[in-house]
Amino acid sequence: MAASRKRRILLGILGVVVVLGAGLGYLVWDGLFRREAPRFDDIREFMKYGSVGQEVTAGIPFKVWQVLPEVCADKLPAGADPAKGYAAFGFVYEDGKDIPIGITKSRIGFDRISLSCAACHNSHYRARPEDAPTYFLSGTDTSFYGQRYFNFLFACANDARFAPATLLPAMEKHGLGTFESLLFRFLIIPKMKDELLKVEKRLSWWYDLPEAGPGRWIAFNDLKYHFAKQPRDGSIGNPDIPTMFNLQLRENIKTYHWDGFTDSLDKAMQNAAVGAGADEPAIPRDDLNRLRDWWLTQPAPPYPFPVDQTLAAQGKQVWEAAGCAGCHAIGRPTAGRVIPIEEIGTDRHRYDLITPGTVEGYNREAKAMYGWPQAWFIRKTEGYVAVLLDAVWLRAPYLHNGSVPTLADLLKPPAERPAVFYRGYDLYDPVHVGYVSTGPEAEKQFRYDTALPGNGNQGHAYGVDLPAEEKTALIEYLKTL
Repeated sequence: MAASRKRRILLGILGVVVVLGAGLGYLVWDGLFRREAPRFDDIREFMKYGSVGQEVTAGIPFKVWQVLPEVCADKLPAGADPAKGYAAFGFVYEDGKDIPIGITKSRIGFDRISLSCAACHNSHYRARPEDAPTYFLSGTDTSFYGQRYFNFLFACANDARFAPATLLPAMEKHGLGTFESLLFRFLIIPKMKDELLKVEKRLSWWYDLPEAGPGRWIAFNDLKYHFAKQPRDGSIGNPDIPTMFNLQLRENIKTYHWDGFTDSLDKAMQNAAVGAGADEPAIPRDDLNRLRDWWLTQPAPPYPFPVDQTLAAQGKQVWEAAGCAGCHAIGRPTAGRVIPIEEIGTDRHRYDLITPGTVEGYNREAKAMYGWPQAWFIRKTEGYVAVLLDAVWLRAPYLHNGSVPTLADLLKPPAERPAVFYRGYDLYDPVHVGYVSTGPEAEKQFRYDTALPGNGNQGHAYGVDLPAEEKTALIEYLKTL
C-alpha cells in the first residue's frame, strides 16, 4: 500500500514537472523562436515595411532598439531630438507607426527589426520650407544616413549603459512582461551587444574611409571584404543609391548598378539579399517577385513645377545635336551602355573597388551560401553606365557618386563645379534643377568635400562648352524626361 501511494506521489510530481516543463518550453519557444512576419497586400506597404528575410541572422530586438535614442541620447548626431527617435538619421515616421518608413518588424520569438527596401529607395522633396515632404517610393533617398545609423548602434553597444540595468527600466515604459524581462536580461540584451560588436568589427574598415553621407552607401566594400574575402586595400565605393523607376527598360539593356556589374533585376535583388544578411529559408519569394514586377512597370514621376514648353522644345534640339540622346535617350541602341572609365573621366574609386578577384570570390561564395543556380552574379566592366534619364530632376546630386549638386553645375567645366556643398536637405531648386545645397539650412546637413578620395567631381565634360542659352534650353528639356 505504501509503495502504491509512493508511486502515485511520484507520478503526480512527474506530471507537474512535465506540465511545468511543457509550459516553460512553450514560453521559451514563444519568446525566442516563434515566427510571425507581417503580410502586406499593398506592394507599396511591403516596400515601406516588408521584410526581405534578414531578421533571423541580422535582426535587432525591437524593444531595445526602440529605447536607444533615449538611453544613448549623447550618441545621436549633434542637435538631434531623442524624442524624435531615428529621424536623426533621415528616417521618416508616418502617423501612428512605431517604426519609420524603411524599417521592417517581424516576430521571431520577439519583435526584431531590420532595414526594408524603402530605407534606400524613397525620394522626397519640398517646394517651400514650410511644406510637408512629397514622397516617391522607388526613388533614391537623399537623406538616409545609413553609415551614421549603424555607427550609432555600434557606439551604444560599446557604452556601459548598454546593459540590462539601464535598458530594462526604459523598456518597461513601453510594456514588458516578467518572463520577457528575464529573457531580455539574461539572453537577448547580452546577445544583441555581442552581435553588434561583431558587426562593427566586420565593418571596421569604414572608419578609415571618408564618410559616405546621406543617400550614399558603401555596401560593395562589404561585398569585397566579407563575402568575396578579398584583402582590405583601402578601396572606396561610395555610390549614390539608384532609382528603381521603369526597370523594364533596364532589363532590356541589362546593366544594373553604376558600373553595370549585374545584368538582371533578379540578380540585383539577390545581391541585395546577400548584402543584407538574409536567411535563405526566410526570403519571401512571392513578395519579392511582386515587388520586382511592380518595379518593372513603375513609371517615373513627372517634374512637379512649371515648364516653359517653347524653351523645352529648343532644348530637345540641343539634346539631339550635342549627342546627349545617343547615350541617355530611352530606346536608343547605345543608351545605357558602359562608358570606359578613360572616356568618361569621372572619379574612378568605385570602378577600382571591383576587381576580377572580387568578382570571382563573391560569385563563388554567394553560390555556396545560397545554392542559387546562376554561374555568376556580378561581373567586371570597363567603366560606368550612361544611365537613362527618366525623372532626372529627382536624381540630384549627380554623377555616380553624387558629387555635383545640380544639372546647371553638371554643365559647367569640372574646374568650375562647386568644390564643397551640402547634401541631405530636401528643399528643391527648380531653377538649377537639384536640391538646395548652400545656405544656413542646407549647412545643417552633410558637408560634401569633392577633394576627398572617392568624392571627385571631375569628368563627364559633355555639354560644358555649349553657349549659355543652349544650356538653359537643354535643362528645360531635361525637366520633361
